[in-house]
Amino acid sequence: MSYVTFNFLLPVIIFCCGIWYFQTKDDIKQQYRTCVIGAGYGGLATARYLKQHGVDFTVLEAQRTFGGIWRYRSADEENGLPPFTGVYKNLRTNTPRPTMEFADFPFPDTTPSYPHEYCFYKYLRKFTKEFDLEKYIQFKSLVTSVKWAFNQWKIDYKKTDTKERYSVTCDFVVVAIGHYNQPKIPIFKGQEIFEGQIIHVQKYKDPEKYRNRRVLLIGAGPSGLDLAIHLTNVTSRLVHSHHLHYRQPKFGLNYVKKPDVEMFLKNGVVFKDGCYEEVDDVILCTGYEFNLSFLDKSCELNATTRHVVPVYQHMAEYAVALIAGKFQLPSLADMMQSWLKHVTALYAEGRKIDDANLLFDDMNNTHNPRVCVIGAGVAGLSSARYLKHEGINFTVLECTKYVGGTWRYDPRVGYDENGVVLHTSMYKYLRTNLPKPAMELNGFKLPEDAPSFPSWETYYEYLKRLENMWKVKHKHVVTGEVFEEDYEYVIVGTGHHSKPHRPVIPGEDLFNGTIIHSHDYRVPDPYINRKVLVMGGGPSGMEIGLLVADVASRLVHSHHSPAPFEAHFPPHYVKKADVKEFKENGVVFVDGSFEEVDDVIYCTGYEYDYPFIDSSSQLTISTHSVIPLYKYMVNINEPSMFIMGLVVRACLVAAIDAQARYATALIKGNFTLPPKEAMMAEWQAHDEYYAELTRESGIARVPPVLFKIRNADMRAKLKNLYTYRKYVYTVIDNETFTKRLEDKNSTTNNTDM
Repeated sequence: MSYVTFNFLLPVIIFCCGIWYFQTKDDIKQQYRTCVIGAGYGGLATARYLKQHGVDFTVLEAQRTFGGIWRYRSADEENGLPPFTGVYKNLRTNTPRPTMEFADFPFPDTTPSYPHEYCFYKYLRKFTKEFDLEKYIQFKSLVTSVKWAFNQWKIDYKKTDTKERYSVTCDFVVVAIGHYNQPKIPIFKGQEIFEGQIIHVQKYKDPEKYRNRRVLLIGAGPSGLDLAIHLTNVTSRLVHSHHLHYRQPKFGLNYVKKPDVEMFLKNGVVFKDGCYEEVDDVILCTGYEFNLSFLDKSCELNATTRHVVPVYQHMAEYAVALIAGKFQLPSLADMMQSWLKHVTALYAEGRKIDDANLLFDDMNNTHNPRVCVIGAGVAGLSSARYLKHEGINFTVLECTKYVGGTWRYDPRVGYDENGVVLHTSMYKYLRTNLPKPAMELNGFKLPEDAPSFPSWETYYEYLKRLENMWKVKHKHVVTGEVFEEDYEYVIVGTGHHSKPHRPVIPGEDLFNGTIIHSHDYRVPDPYINRKVLVMGGGPSGMEIGLLVADVASRLVHSHHSPAPFEAHFPPHYVKKADVKEFKENGVVFVDGSFEEVDDVIYCTGYEYDYPFIDSSSQLTISTHSVIPLYKYMVNINEPSMFIMGLVVRACLVAAIDAQARYATALIKGNFTLPPKEAMMAEWQAHDEYYAELTRESGIARVPPVLFKIRNADMRAKLKNLYTYRKYVYTVIDNETFTKRLEDKNSTTNNTDM
């Protein structure tokens, strides 16, 4: 729900900025005439409720139809007017569908979660037709003046087609033109000599105009980021100038981020960092200004390009109730006091008067103070811990690059590498002079195996645990920029099917053919009429073996899988034992036999590869194991880290989904983990894995039917690798499924598979 605001010096002018609703259906006690300026999103919503309450009203709209900024137009002008819309082709809303709906008038169920502009305009047309609002709208009526005189409003407007001028008087005015129609256009040094085109995003309509051109985007608000996504697919180079700090999306290789613009040159721009880029076109995504130039000074409002003050209250319900005569406004003094309280809270938040028209939840009633903690030793870290728990906004300033204060031992004396005095007095063999219980922070115990009088090393590690943050360093692969951020939890979801496991076999360097891992296999075409060796009998080995057998002149399959496959392989398929060594033109197997081959495909699996996980995680990571993990995912030593997907012989997608729900429930605080000792005792337990996840976290259990389907699928694979994908499995309930062939109508009920 958006909002309306009242001019409380003349409390019968109302500013409406979007959707609002009112559900009271009582009869109106007194009739008032109301004029609504604008037939966009806010004006249509206002008209609906005014009509429902029986209020006499008229809507004045400058354009030839309703919809406001949501009506896409490709033309620059209409009846001599500049476009009031900044909507461009393929624009989608940047908030989800439920937040864009009028009350009691939902989008159709088939509407995307983030509707396109044409979809949203269609919704507005349906809304207008449903409530029969068009007959109340005077189109092509441009308001030129709003004045307060003789206890009523006088509104002057002209017809944009005939240029005739008219006036109307009313008791209430609702200004519903929004604030996305007057572009904010910055002035840059040298822009007059630039030979390319400079437009504001309001005039942008279609990315095709910029195909294979060098384009500069200035600004990174919603429009700037959206256009970056649209244009990166068509431009030869997209330069994005802005100063915001955010987690950047993955743009194309032609995208480059730059700082603010310093000046324009003939064929390009110079940025604040001194670098230069040649560009053909510039699009200013620099926002919009308030434009209420038709308001006369008699309105007694301070209306600038950035704010409209003073205004009272923000709820649309309030507006309709006032117009309907349900109540009277407070006195001028009371309203002014309320507004000043709002502005005072605004300044306390570090904001400016330009933000006076922002809507803050309970801003006048709550204030979150900002706290600065100086020093990250015991006192600073302990203070930060409690401030964070209470949700208070704080920053810790520490002159070194470490936490721990005096408890961090440093062999140096005097000054550190930055010329700062070394504040630590810690010496190498120091131990606390108080017993362990007296050194513990409340609710945060020292390790049980720590001595009664801990050493400085033990106590320093204890304080570092109090910091309780994961430092994650990441690099943007396109720009090369490196970032480091702090997180309370880390979920590692990189999987374990990206680093190939390649066996080391004697003589491989002598072999004259090609050798690849299945990781690099894409299509069977390179193996047409070739003699191919496939090594490995896992899922990839069996699958690729079948695919290549269709085109190869001979398919040699080396593996030691005990699985009793019943498939009838082609006559040129031959199974062999493990490979002993390579020769120049073939391989020798452990049974002493030899086969000539042209190509070799290793289907030998993958290795666990987490090079980014530091030893501070206290995990032992090898190519085939990550330990110790509780429930196959929680780092027992540092249980704010989760390694996802390390389950075998399972329905992997269902397992990962269950793990994700478990991790989310833990992070949310729905349950707590057992003590470290209990997790260690249960480490790598196999029985009833998913049932245990459910019992502990309360998440919905993975249905047993999925394991039954997996078992049935495994049996089908063993029976015939060529046909197992022709079966269709349908879940009936948590225990039951059906299995049938795609080309048959018969269905078998499977309740115990």
